[in-house]
Amino acid sequence: MEMIIKVDYHVCMAISTNLFDYASSELSQDAFVCWICSQFNSDDSAVKCAAQKLLHAFLKIDDTDPVEVLDIRRQYKNIDVLLRLQYRQLVYIVILEDKIDSVEHDNQLKRYRHIVENDFRQDDIYKILVVYYKTGILSEYTAVQDKCDVLLDRHSILRLLSCPLQNISSVNPILLDYVENLKKYSDAYDLYQSLPLLAWDAQQFQGFFEYLRDSFEESPYWTGFGYNDNRNGGHWTFWFGNNKDVGSKPWKFIVNIETPSTNRIEREDWLLRAVVRFCGDGKTKHMRQEFNLPEINTRKYRRHSGKDTIMGELMRISKTVEAANWNFREVETAIKGCAKEYEEWCEKCLQSG
Repeated sequence: MEMIIKVDYHVCMAISTNLFDYASSELSQDAFVCWICSQFNSDDSAVKCAAQKLLHAFLKIDDTDPVEVLDIRRQYKNIDVLLRLQYRQLVYIVILEDKIDSVEHDNQLKRYRHIVENDFRQDDIYKILVVYYKTGILSEYTAVQDKCDVLLDRHSILRLLSCPLQNISSVNPILLDYVENLKKYSDAYDLYQSLPLLAWDAQQFQGFFEYLRDSFEESPYWTGFGYNDNRNGGHWTFWFGNNKDVGSKPWKFIVNIETPSTNRIEREDWLLRAVVRFCGDGKTKHMRQEFNLPEINTRKYRRHSGKDTIMGELMRISKTVEAANWNFREVETAIKGCAKEYEEWCEKCLQSG
């Protein structure tokens, strides 16, 4: 007798009731920013307080005098959000560029400022401010910090919007859902603080590289981090350099802190490595021998030719070693040790004359 087994495909799973789990695009975030700004005089005390804190941040002011919203425009000449605000009888225009995971491109911030300066020059405007509002990882911090007047990352946005909720009760689902959703994603990036290196995924590496950038802020190095796309799926890299001329020509080298490429994560036996690479022009290939420089950490050196020639490895953390269970501060200490080794090599090889 044949037994027929019925399979119930309606598996019980928790269904999110959070609006922003479904409205996850930048256009949806534009809409939220417009909505919260429109609540500058809301009857809900928590919503009004959150709106005023955000508007005060846009204007770079720190007091309790109210900001009034005179006009809100979306996608005015491709500007995400354009605000006309009044504070102490003075009128301001805020150009808000909203990002989640994308980055500034095509000189957006400077172009938008120029557009508004031209379009509103006949109006009685006290000041025009450009706000860069990003809730994802801010890998482009260095590239945008001098192009905007106000830079708000996910941490500062969360502080501004959640602070009122700690002291004033609110049942407004839009504000509560936005704060909860943003905190959920922020917490995922920040899990590097509690998980060992072996357990990090792409989000934790991004969060750690963001932290690492800030920890290098007082150092003599220029830094950055981002996603390097390649045929193996791409990988995340943090880099730093000192711009010193090394060798017989004005060669320059940087340190890359690299994760394995996405399509090779399972096959690779390592979690993180630090390599010294040539700062090439992106076109010409070089062999290491061309530079006529001593190897860095000879024992770990692997031959490599390309447009960004590897001069040597300073560190490689394998999945099976004790270091795989390091916490983020131990990883940071190891990377700072790589920086010291890199600096010593540069000093030893400085261009003469």
